[in-house]
Amino acid sequence: GTDRMIEAGQTITKEGGVSFKRLHPGHYKLYVFTDDPVYLESAHLGQQDVLANGLSVDGPSTATLEVTLGRANAEIRGNVLRADKAAAAGADVKLIAQGESAPYVIKSVEADQQGQFVLTGVPPGKYDLVALDDPIRDWEFGPSEFAQVERWAVEVQAENGSRIPIDLDRKSV
Repeated sequence: GTDRMIEAGQTITKEGGVSFKRLHPGHYKLYVFTDDPVYLESAHLGQQDVLANGLSVDGPSTATLEVTLGRANAEIRGNVLRADKAAAAGADVKLIAQGESAPYVIKSVEADQQGQFVLTGVPPGKYDLVALDDPIRDWEFGPSEFAQVERWAVEVQAENGSRIPIDLDRKSV
């Protein structure tokens, strides 16, 4: 709703349908949570662009919310290096969303013994990429932690099907 964050979810049926019964009037944002590499490509309720502007509900409606999911298939791979240019084994690499509700972690991986990492199933979009000395749980990495490493963040633009090579310097939070 508009005055506080209310989370409610529904499972998508095999036929692709979802029902949200008894939505109260208010303004909502639409998210999809799945282990599959998909993202919200578009969402419209009548003339409302739900992805761009959220969903405003004033009362009962007969309009159908039309959602298109896209397959997230961009890949970001690279190397994490210490200040002496040696491989940073075990560095925590975080892909961070930019935008209205940013920064929040989309994906994270640990660099291998050679300092190499691969992030697969990345949705199209603009992101920041950082490598940290010590692992931090994604839900504990918020705006204040990002502010400490933002100057070392590398901006990445992912497109579907893109393969992005990148080198990162490891930093401490």
